[in-house]
Amino acid sequence: MLREIRNLTDFWNSERWNRIKRPYSKEDVIKFCHSFMIDYTLANSKSEIFWSMLCQEDQIYGMSACNAEESLEQVEAGMDFLCLNETSNSNINEKKNISRIVNNINKVFREGYGSTPVIVKTKAMNFKNTTKIIQSGVAGIWCEDELLYTKHHKTGVLVSTKKMISQLAKIRLAADVCRVPSIIIASTKGCTSNLIECDGEDLQNQKFVTSKKFTIEGYQHLDGDLSTEIAINRGLAYAPYADVICLEGNIPDIKQAETFAKAIRSKFPRKFLAYSCTQDFDWTTRRTPTELMNFQNELTELGYSIQYICPRHDSYYPMRKLAESYCDDGFAGYANLQEIYPKIDYRFDSNEILNTMQDERGTLV
Repeated sequence: MLREIRNLTDFWNSERWNRIKRPYSKEDVIKFCHSFMIDYTLANSKSEIFWSMLCQEDQIYGMSACNAEESLEQVEAGMDFLCLNETSNSNINEKKNISRIVNNINKVFREGYGSTPVIVKTKAMNFKNTTKIIQSGVAGIWCEDELLYTKHHKTGVLVSTKKMISQLAKIRLAADVCRVPSIIIASTKGCTSNLIECDGEDLQNQKFVTSKKFTIEGYQHLDGDLSTEIAINRGLAYAPYADVICLEGNIPDIKQAETFAKAIRSKFPRKFLAYSCTQDFDWTTRRTPTELMNFQNELTELGYSIQYICPRHDSYYPMRKLAESYCDDGFAGYANLQEIYPKIDYRFDSNEILNTMQDERGTLV
């Protein structure tokens, strides 16, 4: 055991971990290790590539993908990294075989498609499944603090802050057992959710609920006027355990993004930031074309190096077209496609549709 502890000590002493807190000991890690050390070369390589991107690039583009086909279309479009989104995948079999999908993607990469890092976006997982995903060759894991989406309330439900931190620690433990420097992205949906999984003893979250009343399911209502403060509170709580803190917004609100970034950077000045545009992101009704063009650069200036889009499920355009527009023209290019089709969806005459599309392209960004 002494040799294993020495090896783990060397691993932890790297400058890479100066900003990371581990709520467990080296002995805890050794308990989960095999009797012999396995070198997960691919996972190590992809993690190091993605870490270099974070350290060197001001803007890193990513887009949600549900399967290997969409992932490869994004690579061909020039996406900086792939995000295999388990949270938006309705196919139960694919959810269970997420590590196999990652293996298939990396196999294609070895056949000549490059070495684009793969990130898996997920909600809570057990230790065994987390380990399998890391071993499959991912660069990191993107963890959301939303428990589920309730159709009855038309909103997501936040997990308690304590439970989210426990999940982040579980992911880091799995990575340490594999000796892989996986990047962990902690995403807060404090700005987009209205309910929270919260008990009377959870004082950190109790100050953000509107009353002591619970829903039928046992959730409490969040104060919508405090959404930015909720996101900041949770982001600060996650920061010691994650490499990147992500803000998920439901509208392109640069003031909200600025407030969040300044709050996180005031206590964690070197922490990487990400900005995620949700599926229902309102691209054009609240922003002029000029404001939308500037929005992405303003995010970069605030320190949001990862800029991520989750496309709508009902998008008319194929993934390749969406990815190409985003890679070529950023948020503005993507918004042009997503906002044109809903305005022509109800029309039947082909000439009328083409004319409308041309008019919309002229008025949008």
